[in-house]
Amino acid sequence: MARGERVEDRSSEAVRGAPRGAQASARAAAPPILSLAATLVAMLCAGFVIAGLLPEPSPSPDPTVLAEGSARVAELLDVDGTVLDDIAAYRGPRRRAALVGLLLALTVPAVVAGLLVTRRGDPLLGRLGRLPGPALQVAVATSALVMLSALVRLPVTAWVGIVHEGRWGFRTRSAPGWLLDHLVTVGGRAAGIGVLAWATITLVRRRPRDWWSRLVLLVAATGPLLLLLHPVVVHPLLLPTVQLPDGPHREAVAAVMATSTVDVPVLVGRASLRTTRRNAVATGLGPTERIVLHDTLLDLDPRVVAAITAHELAHLERRDPLRAALAPVPLVALVALLAHRRLRGRSLPEPRTLVVAAAVLLSLEVLMGPARAAVIRTVEHRTDVRSVIISQDPEAHVALVRAFVVDGFADPAPPRWSVLLWATHPTPAERVAAVSGGSGPTTR
Repeated sequence: MARGERVEDRSSEAVRGAPRGAQASARAAAPPILSLAATLVAMLCAGFVIAGLLPEPSPSPDPTVLAEGSARVAELLDVDGTVLDDIAAYRGPRRRAALVGLLLALTVPAVVAGLLVTRRGDPLLGRLGRLPGPALQVAVATSALVMLSALVRLPVTAWVGIVHEGRWGFRTRSAPGWLLDHLVTVGGRAAGIGVLAWATITLVRRRPRDWWSRLVLLVAATGPLLLLLHPVVVHPLLLPTVQLPDGPHREAVAAVMATSTVDVPVLVGRASLRTTRRNAVATGLGPTERIVLHDTLLDLDPRVVAAITAHELAHLERRDPLRAALAPVPLVALVALLAHRRLRGRSLPEPRTLVVAAAVLLSLEVLMGPARAAVIRTVEHRTDVRSVIISQDPEAHVALVRAFVVDGFADPAPPRWSVLLWATHPTPAERVAAVSGGSGPTTR
């Protein structure tokens, strides 16, 4: 290993000692196989993700079943006016808090970038300079920036998660427990982004000719790997699971499983340790693929539990978890290729410039939130349509939507700006239309 490193070092020294034109030519001539493989992988991932947004040809639900279910739609969604008042009182403060959080998420990276550009952040850079190598310096700075952004937003986030959710009876976790969960979530994200920054800088330094293609292939492999490990790493920490107990719910779930094209374990997650909200998730890949029903669902009618199981089955049939894992690949490929062309024949910028670039990318990630939410809403709509075909029980799906409204305070008619900014699911009225054979009304 040491001998190979010496050879690589001599090669690098030879390139540095060559004329600038020769250096540019050497760095520009990336191995064609790697470039071709990265380009092909990025295009395949882009096509795979786009295919999930297109309507899929599938058999229509039984018209008789749909007619019987649609006949009770109005009755099932007839929500008491008091509930609507509670929804408005609950959702209004959350929306205002979310707007403040959004502004802070944009402001923190901008302020940090401004301090670095004007050299007022030199003391901080001086401390980072003690770390060995620019890759570790940029990785630590980027992770610290993510943590700083979360820290600045913590008063707002904690007020929503601890005070507001507790006041309305949705939080069952203690305040210290909530803070610990939040730390795990934010710390995991900061660590992941830091590792990505470290890997990028390391590849740029050691593989100047083909770093972008290696980065694309690395990201393409990492996404599915994390999806594979998610049920065995994340769930034990935040959502421990148990077997679905025998009884009517298990029988209803088994019946709907028999109509699907996928066969995966259906487990129960102990969500009641943290919340009273009802939800379910399809996660994992290959041998770890599974559906996890929150235990808070088990007080609903078995048909309704079967309906939400059908929704998660539809996600797995459509390979939506894998699509989500591969979705970053085309964007990473585009950004990496542009950066590679910008750096061609040039040395790596100083850490200050790299940290500023990281801050800009974090801001762009926030700005892309509405577009990401719109894509997820489209996926969820396609999933709703497919799920009622699996269950052939639209009435149960409508009852599920009603439970989200009455018990979970999902706003049946949210403001349009709220939907556009961060809604990841269609409105309740649109979801009812989807499972009832309609196209769904336009949200005001």
